[in-house]
Amino acid sequence: MSAPHIVALGGTLRPESATGRLLAATLEMAAARGARTTLLTGEAIAFPHYEPGNVEGNEAVGRYLEALRTADAVIVGSPGYHGTLSGLVKTALDYVEALSKEERPYLDGLPVGLSATAAGWQAAGSTLRALRTITHALRGWPTPMAVAVIVLEIGASLMILTGKGRWLGALALAAFTLAATFLANRFWDAPPEARQMIANGFFEHLGLVGGFLAVAWYDLGIHASRRS
Repeated sequence: MSAPHIVALGGTLRPESATGRLLAATLEMAAARGARTTLLTGEAIAFPHYEPGNVEGNEAVGRYLEALRTADAVIVGSPGYHGTLSGLVKTALDYVEALSKEERPYLDGLPVGLSATAAGWQAAGSTLRALRTITHALRGWPTPMAVAVIVLEIGASLMILTGKGRWLGALALAAFTLAATFLANRFWDAPPEARQMIANGFFEHLGLVGGFLAVAWYDLGIHASRRS
C-alpha cells in the first residue's frame, strides 16, 4: 500500500507566516506517521486572479493542480483578514475549477482539514465558516470537529474564568485534551526519529489535563464546603 499523499495549501506571501508554519507543522506530524506531503504556500500559490485561460502555460499553476490531482487528503489554512479568508487563498481555491472535468472533479470525496489563524475568536470562526462553505462547494468533506472545538474551548474557558460551572468547564477541557492527546500524539506509533518530539507533546498535554482536573477538584471542594 502506497503512502497517502497529503497536500497543505494556504498561508500568506511570506513562507514563514504563522499560517504557513502551522501548515508545515501539521505536515511534519503526518510525515512522521508515514505520509507523503506537499506544502504549497507563499510564492507557490501566488497566482493571478482566476480566468480559464490563466491555467495554460503557467508552470506554478500546473504544479499546484498536479499536487491536488494526486492528493489523498487536503489541508487548507488561511489567516483571517477582515473576517474571512485571504485573497491569496481564495484565488488558489478558485483554480480548483480547472479540475472540474477530471475523473475526480474538484476535491470530490477528499477529507479536507481546515485551519484559520487570527488575532481573535470572531475572525477565526468566520474564516473557518467561509472555508467550510468553499470546501462543500468543491465537493470536499471538511473535517467535522473545527466549529465544535471552538465552541467547546471558548465555552469551557469562559465557565472557568467566570466561575459559573467552573468544575464542569474544567472537566470538559480535561476530557477533550486527553482525547486529543491520544489521537494526535501517538508517539508509540511514530518512527524512531520523530518519537521524542511527539512524546514531549504527549506528556505536556497530560500535564494540562492534570491542571484542569485540579481546578475541577478545587471548585467541587468549595461547593461541598458551602453545603456543609
